[in-house]
Amino acid sequence: MAQRKVTNATLNGKRFAPKENTYLKQFEPGLYLRVSPSGGKSFVTLYTFDGKQHWHTIGKFPAMSLATARRKLEEIQNLIADGKDPLQIKLEEKTNRINAPTVQEFVEVYLKKWAEPNKKSAKEDRRILEKDIIPKWGNRKLAGITRPEIISLLDEVAVRGPIMANRTLAVIRKMFNFAIKRGVLELSPCQNIEAPGKEVRKDRVLSFEEIKALWTIEFTDITRRALLTILATAQRPGEVTAMRWEEISDDWWTIPADKAKNGRMHRVFLNDTAKSLLGPVRKRGFVFPSRAEGQPINPNALARALRQRKARICKEPNDGELSFDFTPHDLRRTSASHMASLGTSRLVIAKILNHAEHEVTAVYDRYGYDREKQIALEAWGRKLSQVIHS
Repeated sequence: MAQRKVTNATLNGKRFAPKENTYLKQFEPGLYLRVSPSGGKSFVTLYTFDGKQHWHTIGKFPAMSLATARRKLEEIQNLIADGKDPLQIKLEEKTNRINAPTVQEFVEVYLKKWAEPNKKSAKEDRRILEKDIIPKWGNRKLAGITRPEIISLLDEVAVRGPIMANRTLAVIRKMFNFAIKRGVLELSPCQNIEAPGKEVRKDRVLSFEEIKALWTIEFTDITRRALLTILATAQRPGEVTAMRWEEISDDWWTIPADKAKNGRMHRVFLNDTAKSLLGPVRKRGFVFPSRAEGQPINPNALARALRQRKARICKEPNDGELSFDFTPHDLRRTSASHMASLGTSRLVIAKILNHAEHEVTAVYDRYGYDREKQIALEAWGRKLSQVIHS
């Protein structure tokens, strides 16, 4: 029978009507239609491999069109010509699908094998994945997640905040890229997905009037002291909240390499203002402990406190000039900017901030700049005291 005379309508016609028993009818070379008594129809083919004949189901009709069945038949014939058994390949693909990890399973692989050993933000990665990814896709196969689904998820997160959606995309993209490196996936569904939110250059610096107002705002004691310690020391929020008493000796706080963002041990001079914020001196433990035993306050709690205060600002008109349109990290920038205005050089400020240096000379410069850092932070402490008590 000529191929062009067979159509999808033909396969639905009387010629292929169901009978009392299942039957096979070949309607063109290599291609059969299997019809069951219930009316179910499937495309099948008979092929010979290594001297043995095998029936191979191509797909169900009408879910699979005739044109698709013809294309699949050609692919099967090409495999046989290349010395490959289509049935064996089909069984291997089924096994791979069964053994393929779910999203929840691979989240743990990603966190244990990549994020925790390599990222200081591993806890934030876990929080994002447990909050938005696992509840939605946890039981799904990782390989089954599609690009439109990721875009839809990011749209949902963007309602809470476009920058949070950016962070979520970054974590998902890293996880799928890691899956490619481990041979779990061939392609990432995150490819060509643009960040949902526009990242703006952060340049918020609090004025001296705002700093004075901040000093009088009522937060919980630990939250207040941690926020102001960021301002007094110019250190990163996560490094301040993780401060331990064992790291403090006399007037110096030593941030261990495994806590520092750039992986280099860092010494911070504690001026009188900073020391007054640390609270009662203890021999060991966290300087800013959380309610959870043995844990420091989370830096996200500081940001949350500022957001909550901003939400209540209309009800509290006595906050003076303070609008709360800033983050904990902006306090670090504020310190650096005002130290510059006091005459501290950019090099010394960079040393105080413990910024990574990429110049060739940095490889040879192993001087610690402790004296310069102390002078700058003492001057900054005096200025803070003047502002607070003016």
